Amino acid sequence: MKQTIEKFKQLIEEQKFYEAHEILEAVWFPIRKNKNSCCLVLKGFINGAVSLELSKREKVIQSKSVYNTYVKYITQERIESTNNKDKFKNLKKFMDKRFEETFTKKPKSFLNIAQ
Repeated sequence: MKQTIEKFKQLIEEQKFYEAHEILEAVWFPIRKNKNSCCLVLKGFINGAVSLELSKREKVIQSKSVYNTYVKYITQERIESTNNKDKFKNLKKFMDKRFEETFTKKPKSFLNIAQ
């Protein structure tokens, strides 16, 4: 999982959001029906990458909708109940910082929608 998360972060930094989504989806897809905390947290991070991709494409409303899904799945309680809680906590901080940077670079109208 560590290598997957590092690759995901690298792709996010390179603004290759679609590719980042694909990296985590390869891990999530085989376990998607489990609905356990790890599966749901992975689903949240996948949605986070999708939200960033939509923002990059200036699809503001869609990005906001998918961002809300990210927030729904990435909860402290869920992260704490996984075997990868430290990795997921760090990834959440990384993603939240990326969202903050992305959303504050957008026009004010985007920020109003993102709240």
